[in-house]
Amino acid sequence: MGSTKMVDRRPIAIEYLPNELLLHIFSFHRLLFGGRYRPPSAVWRWHTLAHVCQRWRHLIFSSLRKLEARLIIPRTSPKTPLDSWPSLPLSVWYEGRGYYMPEEKKADIVAALEHSDRIREISLPMEICYSLWTSINDKLFPELEHLTLLGSRRIALPREFFGGSTPLPSLRCILLIGLHLPALPQLLLSSRRLVFLHLGPSTLTGDGFISPEVLSTALSATTQLEHLHIACDRVPIESLPELTSTNSSSHNLVALLALTYFYSSGCIEYLENFVSWIHAPHLMKFIVHVDQSVFDVPQLSQFISRTEQLSSLPFRTSISLHSSAFDIEHNFRRPPSSQEESFVYYRNVYMKDWQVSQVGHICAQLSPLASSVKQLKLSASHLPPTVQPKTKPAPWLQLFKPYNDVEEIAFFGLGAPCTGFACALQQSTRETAQEVLPALRVLRICGFDPRPIRLTMSFAAARQLTGRPVIVHCLDQDTDPYVRR
Repeated sequence: MGSTKMVDRRPIAIEYLPNELLLHIFSFHRLLFGGRYRPPSAVWRWHTLAHVCQRWRHLIFSSLRKLEARLIIPRTSPKTPLDSWPSLPLSVWYEGRGYYMPEEKKADIVAALEHSDRIREISLPMEICYSLWTSINDKLFPELEHLTLLGSRRIALPREFFGGSTPLPSLRCILLIGLHLPALPQLLLSSRRLVFLHLGPSTLTGDGFISPEVLSTALSATTQLEHLHIACDRVPIESLPELTSTNSSSHNLVALLALTYFYSSGCIEYLENFVSWIHAPHLMKFIVHVDQSVFDVPQLSQFISRTEQLSSLPFRTSISLHSSAFDIEHNFRRPPSSQEESFVYYRNVYMKDWQVSQVGHICAQLSPLASSVKQLKLSASHLPPTVQPKTKPAPWLQLFKPYNDVEEIAFFGLGAPCTGFACALQQSTRETAQEVLPALRVLRICGFDPRPIRLTMSFAAARQLTGRPVIVHCLDQDTDPYVRR
């Protein structure tokens, strides 16, 4: 027999780790400080590690560039002269709220702006930033990568604020909330490396107005844009005429070739107009939140049909119905090598007069190929009075009638909607058995009382006699087989 080699599994003390491995650990530590809107380098307290021991201090200070370390302004001890620190990239990053900033911290920011060629990130509340705008406006920011301006109330900035002909060639992320920046179109046209754009309330339709056509033209320069988020307030009455005529030509669309994520909320008229000007062939995730009584979205439908992935066959549709809202989600298959799914998600809130037939109408517009869905999930509870009587089968038959290819249905309900759904199933086995749900094989139900359960089992028995059996599963309340990943 050969000899067995023993492996030493004793823990290795951290002081014996080589420098390269320590640097990898420090880099992972930096990533832990990041977030969706907070780049790790802008908030990482690398100097905390530098105080652990002399070796770590020497290693960090000799590898500051490699670790993407920043000097975060305002500093904890701003009385120390800025020139006494290493010549590091600067992050002007203040997460305090309100209108007050200590004078010493404000002075630290003003001093840092004198080194604008070293600034990589700027994140400031607008109430504070507005008082510094003269210090910002006459500076060049050739290395600025991240710009966040947040307002707690509507603010209209001067046209010169980050405007004019000053380019920002390195800018990769813009986050604007609660303010109107008149120079936004010029800013976008000069930001060719932009990857992330978040335009919050008041940015497009608040105290100022930037039309969808102007916005789309400005985005034509952002060939690397991957993430787009726009939230619109109600459009001023004087601006409504600009939204009534959408782009009718498919030859002058702005192509956003890198865009994979698009979120929009608020004014549906703005969104309808905006998507008529753009083409995003590789979009994977499209989320729309609407707070108006709108049931026709022709421009959204055309926009989706121009998108390669979102115009393919959806394999699962989820519909959630509530007293004043409804949600629709179409899920699409991605290539086998991908771990993600692409989807269209549409949410209509603050509505009290919708009909089930209108929900079906929206479903068809969001995916012209909805009839090919294989899995259908329905959730219904506390429906509005307009859907009364909730126990009648007709609205439910109309809702799932287009899904001829569906093989699996999961229905999560409460009270009367369960009875209405079960009555619709039973009725479908009488005269319309060949027309409604002909491919259904598996039915999962949750929240059903004894009567709707009896109706459902009657449906299953009738289908058994037709040679098209349906397996019925009664699920627990906490079970959701189609929860979004």
